[in-house]
Amino acid sequence: EFNFIQIYRQVAEEVKSGHGTQAMENLASIFENRRQYPEAADHWRRLLEDYQGSSHEKEQWKRRLEQIVDNWGRFEPIMTQPKGEGATVEYRFRNGEAVELSAHEIKVEKLIADVQAYLKSNPGQLDHRKVNIGNLGWRLVHENQEQYLGEQVAGWTMEVEPRARHFDKRVTVHTPLQKAGAYLLKAKMKGGNESFIIIWLSDLALVKKPLCLDKDDPQQAKNQGTYYFVADAVTGRSAGKAQLDFFGWRMEHHNKPRRHEVITKEFAERADADGQVITRPDRQPTNFQWIITARTDGGKFGYLGFTNVWYGRYHDAEYHATKVYPITDRPVYRPGHTVHYKLWARHAKYDKEDTSDFAGQTFTLEINNPKGEKVVEKEVKADEFGGVEGDLELADDAMLGVWRFGLRGDKTPDTAPASGNPKLLE
Repeated sequence: EFNFIQIYRQVAEEVKSGHGTQAMENLASIFENRRQYPEAADHWRRLLEDYQGSSHEKEQWKRRLEQIVDNWGRFEPIMTQPKGEGATVEYRFRNGEAVELSAHEIKVEKLIADVQAYLKSNPGQLDHRKVNIGNLGWRLVHENQEQYLGEQVAGWTMEVEPRARHFDKRVTVHTPLQKAGAYLLKAKMKGGNESFIIIWLSDLALVKKPLCLDKDDPQQAKNQGTYYFVADAVTGRSAGKAQLDFFGWRMEHHNKPRRHEVITKEFAERADADGQVITRPDRQPTNFQWIITARTDGGKFGYLGFTNVWYGRYHDAEYHATKVYPITDRPVYRPGHTVHYKLWARHAKYDKEDTSDFAGQTFTLEINNPKGEKVVEKEVKADEFGGVEGDLELADDAMLGVWRFGLRGDKTPDTAPASGNPKLLE
């Protein structure tokens, strides 16, 4: 009576009852969840052959069976890859034994030009599908936008060996694609489904980061900028004096009359010999979405976007802060013990040499009991690393709780942080 699968099987013998159908569905789902796919497939077949159900239910049973036993495959997501190294993509499949593959060029520059032209036309109702360049694969496959599809550049068949018992298997597809550009790769599993993916091969890479050009006056827009670096996507070296074209757009809402307006902005820059460009807020404001295309005299092409820019406020107060770092020889003491302590005074500048601005300085060391009462106050002199050390003899009747250490000096705060203060326990 504790074997629920056996109970389901007994109920499922009532083929003509609703309880029997439900029990058989539950059994099929249980075996699927247990990854016992042949057993699950047998139960879906029995449902289709022996049990009554609505047309919708039978269609669902049929799909569940096909999902297990049919030949099936799909591409796994990939990142942009450098040209000239033979693009690869992972393909996950089950049951099938051969895959037919083909690749078509995609007219990327035409796509970008059409997106820009669409935005310049100031459409009254913006269709975001026409602006989303990253959604190109969906548009090509599901919206038949073949004007962006070029000629077929490759086609081949790949033999595969499926795993037993309808389990998925992953293989690496090595494509013959070498030339920079975008490609629509199609996989047709023999006797099964089709899968598509966009493969991007780059010969130029664009890197972007915000800059503060004057730390002494960071609030001024003239001292802020965005840095771009154009590099060869394979070697990472500078691409030299590439031409960068900037195109930005934003939506503006008007109440009188009630309407939407698309505002666009364009400008161009030439990178220096090291492939660098710096733009300023007056040319590249933050309230636009930007696409940046780069071209070299040798015909290399790359783009970045749509992307935002932002100009940070330079703030490094925490890196000039004075910190006191204390340690004790153990975390917990008892009355009558001796506390060995050491404290270092430093500026929080982790990129500097391992020296201290407080070397040789005289400090006032304070030690307070858990009530905040001052137990010790004395002058101490820091060593060459800004450290002071000593011992505290605890009385036999020392107060229990957390005792606190601190340093005071001309270049330190009145109370220094001291995580790691010793605790006294009975």
